[in-house]
Amino acid sequence: MRALVASLCALCSGLAVAQEVHVFIDGKEENLREPAILRGGRTLLGLRETFDILGAVVYFDSSTKQIMAWRSERTITLQLGRAEAMVDGRTLTLDQPPLVVNNRHTYVPLRFLGEALGAGVKYVGSSNSVYIETGPMRFFNEPAPFRAGDACLYLYRREWHPAKVLAANDYPNTEDTYRIEFKEPSGRIITPTVGRRYLRLPTR
Repeated sequence: MRALVASLCALCSGLAVAQEVHVFIDGKEENLREPAILRGGRTLLGLRETFDILGAVVYFDSSTKQIMAWRSERTITLQLGRAEAMVDGRTLTLDQPPLVVNNRHTYVPLRFLGEALGAGVKYVGSSNSVYIETGPMRFFNEPAPFRAGDACLYLYRREWHPAKVLAANDYPNTEDTYRIEFKEPSGRIITPTVGRRYLRLPTR
């Protein structure tokens, strides 16, 4: 009996390893809290954690089951159970609808990451590996688009509001940060330091 149990455990362990998907971002393997999974022949990645790593802000409306994400000039909208997404007003068709795993984490197809955020994505089946390149996004490696004194829009409570840049910190291979001046709807003026993902160029 013990031998049978041991054999079954070894078999399950082998299956788990076989299904493990390795995720590399800019050549570095990531130990994700929401590990990539294979479902229906497609590779799915945890939306919130992956979007966060790639510089996007994510909000989930539990009442409407709608997911919204923003990354500088991009606005992304998804709906649980629907295989369509809106990216800056364009409709994209997903390989699979967003999927909720363990009643906690929302997963989306790998290809959608490239289409939605502009990242380079590739899946290598021989090694069960996902490769994501941020270079095409021009987000972490772009020259700082804002300087002190520039007008900008600031993402505050899921809406974009006018703000002014007071100081810029331009980093070569990570997200730039900015100290801004912003008037809250209450009229109070605050000067927070925020990441690039929370700012976008003013609407012209």
